[in-house]
This record gives sequence, C-alpha cells and structure tokens, in this order.
Amino acid sequence: MSKEWILYIARAADALGNWITFLAVALFVNENFGADKVAYAFLISSMPALVLSKNAFNAIPLRFQKKTYFSGLLLMSINVLLLIRANSIWHVYFYLFIASCISAYLRPLLDSLTADAFEKSQLDRILTRVGSLTTSILCIAPPLGASLATSMGYSVVYILDAATFIISGTLLFFVFKGSKNNREITENAYEMLKSQTFALKELQYPKPLRSSLFFWYLVLVLGALINSGEFGLFTSASYTKPEIGYVVACWGIGGLIAFLTANMSFKDHLRTMFVLYGSLLATFFLFPHFWISCFIFIGSGMLSAKLGGKMRATIQSNIPDNMRSLEVWGLVNSRLSLINMLIYGSIGFLIPYWGVTWVFIPLSVVTIIGPLILKSKNIAV
Repeated sequence: MSKEWILYIARAADALGNWITFLAVALFVNENFGADKVAYAFLISSMPALVLSKNAFNAIPLRFQKKTYFSGLLLMSINVLLLIRANSIWHVYFYLFIASCISAYLRPLLDSLTADAFEKSQLDRILTRVGSLTTSILCIAPPLGASLATSMGYSVVYILDAATFIISGTLLFFVFKGSKNNREITENAYEMLKSQTFALKELQYPKPLRSSLFFWYLVLVLGALINSGEFGLFTSASYTKPEIGYVVACWGIGGLIAFLTANMSFKDHLRTMFVLYGSLLATFFLFPHFWISCFIFIGSGMLSAKLGGKMRATIQSNIPDNMRSLEVWGLVNSRLSLINMLIYGSIGFLIPYWGVTWVFIPLSVVTIIGPLILKSKNIAV
C-alpha cells in the first residue's frame, strides 16, 4: 500500500475519533448546560492556540518535529480519557483547554510534515482528498457516536477516540518515516530565521502567500459562524437527536463527494464556490426545515472540503523556499483561533438574548463583501 493511502487511512481514523468526541461533547453540553455554553466551550478551545500556535516555529527545532508530533498524540489520547470523569461544565472546559494547548502544536506540525512527505505536484490532490475524507467521516460519526453514547454511555466514545490517536500515530509514523524537510533549511539558518522571520506576519509575506492567506481567513470566518450557531438552531427548531445526527452526516456526504471528485480542477471558480458556500450557510439559518438542512449540509460539506483542500495546497505552494512551512501553518492556526474566539464569544453571548436565526446576517455580509474585497485588492488565488 502506498504511503498516500496510508495517510488517508490514518487521517480517517483520527477524524473518526475527533468527530464523535466533538459531537458527544457538544450534545452533552447542550443537553445539560444550554446552547450558549456550547459556543463558550468552542471559545475555550480556541484560546490557547491563539498564543501557542504562532510560537510553534520558535519552539520546535527541525530535528524534533516528528518526535514532538507523536508525543503530542500520546498526550491527546491520555487527555481525552479524562472526560470519562466529567460531571460538570468546568470539567469539560478543562479538557478542551488542555486539548487545545496540545493541538496548537499538533495542527501546524501535521500540515508541515504532510507537505514534506510528498512532492509539490501531489499536494493539490492529496490535501483536497485529506480534507474531503476527514469531512466525509461525518457520514458515520454522528450515528456511530449517538448509538454508542445512547447504548453504552459517553465513556465508550472517549475510549474510542483515545484509541484512534494511537492508531493514527502508528500509521503516520510510516508515512513520515524517511521524509526530509523539502526546504533544506540548515540548523544554523533555522536559528537565524527563528530570531527574524516570524516578526514578518502576513503583511510582510510575499504577495502570493499573503493573498492566499487572506482568502483562506474568509473561508474560516464562514466555518466559525456555522459551528457556533448550528446546535442552537437545532434546539430552537426542535430537532431530535437522530435528526441532528442525520443532518450533520449530510455534511460528511458532501465531503465524500469532494473526495471522489478530487482530480477535478476548480482553481478558476474559487470565488464562485465561496459565494455558494456562504449562501447555503445563510439559508440554513433562515429555513431550518429538516430536509432543507440535509440538502444544504451536503452542498456545504462538498464546498468546504473543496475550498479547504485547494487553499491549503495553494498556501503551501506559495511558501518561499527559504521559509519553514511550520512558521506559516503555525500562524494560520493562530489566526484560526483568533477568528474562533471572536465569533464564538460574540455568538455565545448573544444567543440567550437574540436566539440564533440572526446569524444569517453576518454570514450574508461576509459572503457578499468577501469577493468584492478580493476583487478590489486584485488578489489572485
């Protein structure tokens, strides 16, 4: 079996554990503490990465990247087992905080190590398929997680997630084994870069990299808006647990469609895909009928995976050869945390007063002005 397909299996196993735990925690918090606490839980999980991710470049020398990543997976496996004893919202917050601290390093490391393990010409297809595959796991994660949580309890879900970290790490060991940093930065050059380049930030990056990052941030804003409001809408629309599972699974079906069509090029239609993605998400909050939601989540899941895979490959290809990719992915993860903090915090605060239907307004605004800003700045993606 090629290391590309081993990568897909490893990422699928990891995604399965992550999704069922994400859904289990969201349902547990929503049922026991309220929809606004779900948004606050996401906010808590975003805070550590805001500071830690951007320091990943400084903290992790080249020769320790792989060891750090696999050690982090082991810690994540141990941490998720702590949820078994959770009986208050503060236990959940503690778990999410620790998990976020570890993930702040794991996410940029995984992106960097994956990019180093394959040729640049392969990344567009591979990253699109990875994003699509991890999304398509939603086809089975909600019903599996709901079934396990209902019949055997939440503890079984957390134990399964802990196991997937070990399985994923074992498989990724063979994917990353023997791979070298494609940028061939020496340790002396690394020490110089550590003291200088991270201060550049996006505005001092080369224009192609800066432009692709800006477009990616807009996509992340749309994702944060739907994540922070969807469970509140499910509650206000009186969705049953199975219905919530089916709707979320539809997002996974969209991801599966994206996986199967990964070889199709959509480079010249990114703005159109962005507008369709945002429009579907806004429609979800206006018309929360079950079957309409299923259709919207299929389309949104496909577009999210397509946009995510293409933009990650574009960002990677635009990173100059004298710059560590870990530097950029650490910054991206930090910016994602900032976006999530602002949106989750704002929506979590406003849900008790305004409900969730109004979330269609910021979704619509971003969807409309995003392409206009891109056009006015002549940003090429």
